[in-house]
Amino acid sequence: MTLAERSKPSVGWRLLLAAAALFALYVAVAALGDVAAYSGSDAGGKIVTTKVMAERSTDVPDIGYWAAAADPNGEFHPIVNTSHIGDRWVQATSLPFQLAAVPLYRWGGNAGVLLLPMLGGVAAALGAWRLATALGASSETSWVAFALVGVAGPALFYSVDFWEHGPALGLALLGASFLLDCRRWWEAALAGALVGAACVLRAEVFIVSVALVLAVLLVGSARRWWLRHPGWIAAGAAGAVLPVLANLLLERAVLGTGVRGARAGTLASRGGSALGGRVADAVLETGGLFSDGGAGGVITSLALVTVLAVLGACAIGRLKLPSALVRGLLALAVALYLARMLQGPGFVPGFVAVAPLVPVGIIATVGRGSLGGRVRVAVLAALLSLPPIWLLQWQGNHVAQWGGRYVLVPGALLSVAALVALERTRVDRRVVAAFVGACVLVGLYGAVWHVQRTRRVVAAFRALEAVPADVVIASTDLDLLREGASFYGPHRWLTVPDARVVVGAGGLGERLDVGRVDVVEVVDDGAQPAERPPLGSYRVVGTRTIRWLDSQLLVTTYERG
Repeated sequence: MTLAERSKPSVGWRLLLAAAALFALYVAVAALGDVAAYSGSDAGGKIVTTKVMAERSTDVPDIGYWAAAADPNGEFHPIVNTSHIGDRWVQATSLPFQLAAVPLYRWGGNAGVLLLPMLGGVAAALGAWRLATALGASSETSWVAFALVGVAGPALFYSVDFWEHGPALGLALLGASFLLDCRRWWEAALAGALVGAACVLRAEVFIVSVALVLAVLLVGSARRWWLRHPGWIAAGAAGAVLPVLANLLLERAVLGTGVRGARAGTLASRGGSALGGRVADAVLETGGLFSDGGAGGVITSLALVTVLAVLGACAIGRLKLPSALVRGLLALAVALYLARMLQGPGFVPGFVAVAPLVPVGIIATVGRGSLGGRVRVAVLAALLSLPPIWLLQWQGNHVAQWGGRYVLVPGALLSVAALVALERTRVDRRVVAAFVGACVLVGLYGAVWHVQRTRRVVAAFRALEAVPADVVIASTDLDLLREGASFYGPHRWLTVPDARVVVGAGGLGERLDVGRVDVVEVVDDGAQPAERPPLGSYRVVGTRTIRWLDSQLLVTTYERG
């Protein structure tokens, strides 16, 4: 049965109801948490930009800098990685995303802007359904793909995060589904436009799009299909170029320079550096079950991927092992996941750890022609895209992410392909249910972590900001204000390497005639504040501690003598 035959009105209504239910789930997770905080610090710069643009009724993404007179280079700007472009202070990396969010912020504030990532999550689930159908899955398996990506996958985590990941994933999956089941020229153009728009939001999607083209060329049946329709190829290419070109023109018109291209170029120029660290990051981003970027985390990641791969190979009949050994490997996998759960809510950085059925899709495709050319294209495209993404991605802080934020699209492609492989190889339904159940369990674990994390972040920032409006708050942690960026504005913040920069002799505090500075440091639980000597014209008048995630904030108050 073709995709067109399956897309009957009854199916359309069921998709609409499923999308509404999924959206309601996202709203519930956001409501249980606190919409004034997010799942990571990187969303902070985006919400600051949106907030300032909305409050100033401007289309220019300039977040400003209150201490620019004393720090013209922005060395101590409160939002780290802010670019000084002309007379503007710019955090935006995706201008269309910011412009779309501004009216939503005016309408609903911090909750309103979450409409974008929530719609992105719904689009990702719909894309997974359509992709599974395009790969030849049954109706039942297509619905499992919808739930797997929308509920159990990273889409749930990023749907309540003000970040481009959710919308980019949704656009990319929808585009891939049209690419793999293209029947008309306009569908080719639509596939290109969807993928091009996803590239505008997230640069790594460009790598996946190139890998998709290469995979089509390498798989004979797909290559022959597209070569018979050269007009469709032209339509797809034109569709892909248009959103990229439109974004470039928009950035030039608003900022006079290309933000997205410049950021991608910076990452590309650093690509391949520190290979040892990149390999460790890649292992963590693949099988990272624990938030551990050290040797222990790498070893655990490799062990988990190996165990899941062996279990997957046994499930689809590609490997025969004694039943006692299989039960032992299954017990080891359960023990690893149980150990992670017992640690309490936290990040699970590996995309295989979040979607443990991914190895099934890879193993089932190797040397198995019966799965079909489209499944091989999806798996091959995902695998081809992984090495360049790992070589070019941002280095550092890969522990604080969910399901590999740079490889969300390859992970989703492999997850859907794995479902199709399990169906084609007629695996026992109980085995499929076990794999999918593990995915759902980890997905819900991520939702619990989001709720807990956002509540703790907001509580800490409310305590930090419960001081007079003229107090300067200086953080020695680079990412602290980005965590609570929705609070940006009422107080004057700085990000400094240590207290002496702002309260020492000749520091920013004296140059700006600041009467009181609260210096904030992240310290271990139970750490006792050391005695602080006077610095310049400032003396210590008190200290306090505030609960902060798995540590605490030590606040030292300096007043000018």
